[in-house]
Amino acid sequence: LSIMRKKDQPKLWLCLYLPNLALEVFYPSRPKQMLSDDLKPIAIIQQQRIEALSYPAATTGLTVGTMASHAYALCETLICIEKSASKEHRALEQIAQWLYEFTPNVSRYGDQHLILEVSSSLKLFSGLNHLKHLIEEKIAHLGYTPKIGVSQTPLAAKISAEIDCPDNHQQSPGVALKALQLIHLQLPSASIMKLEKMGITILKQLIELPRHTLKKRFGDTFIHYLERLLGERADPQTFIKPAPKFESDIFFINTIDNLQSLIFPINRLLN
Repeated sequence: LSIMRKKDQPKLWLCLYLPNLALEVFYPSRPKQMLSDDLKPIAIIQQQRIEALSYPAATTGLTVGTMASHAYALCETLICIEKSASKEHRALEQIAQWLYEFTPNVSRYGDQHLILEVSSSLKLFSGLNHLKHLIEEKIAHLGYTPKIGVSQTPLAAKISAEIDCPDNHQQSPGVALKALQLIHLQLPSASIMKLEKMGITILKQLIELPRHTLKKRFGDTFIHYLERLLGERADPQTFIKPAPKFESDIFFINTIDNLQSLIFPINRLLN
């Protein structure tokens, strides 16, 4: 099946952001009907600081960044697990392989993001809203809680996913995100401070500045980033290829003492 898009129609990029990946590779999200009041509080730690918290842990008053030693004083029943970059990497690779069902153009885009070029998939899956629904629904069944952003450039889609922007794919990023505060554009903090001193606080104001002035004050890297965001410079992606084999596992927090408690994790593995 080949669906051609018009030459003047920009590509459409969908970014899948997994903000809770560090926790969910050990402790997958469960359907609401399976939640119970006796779930143990869990924290993912790195260099003895909390990086992620389960909901029961967050309700105790613990926050990301707290030292593990101090966390135990606040919550005696806290279970601390060392962050595993390798498990997160493998989980992203597995999700990327699964997303191949929707488009052959799937790429990793950082440690918590996947980027999909979906321009030619919309008709096949009855439009963008239905495609997003299918992706969100099935990934939720795998135990992950995704955020999705859509835009005409990969970088704009990534930013849209992280800050929960409404779908803005019908406009160029420079128009759709024009009112966005600079702090949300993932620019270097030093550059943001300089721009704020100049009275520049939103993307629209930044775009209106002469590029040669920006280049002189902030350098090539800054300009190239801005151009990739706006779609004025290519941002090529390395798309995955289907793997010849598949492997997955489940990490158990508690001792397994009955078959009933295996149903959800076994279904997750099979899915």
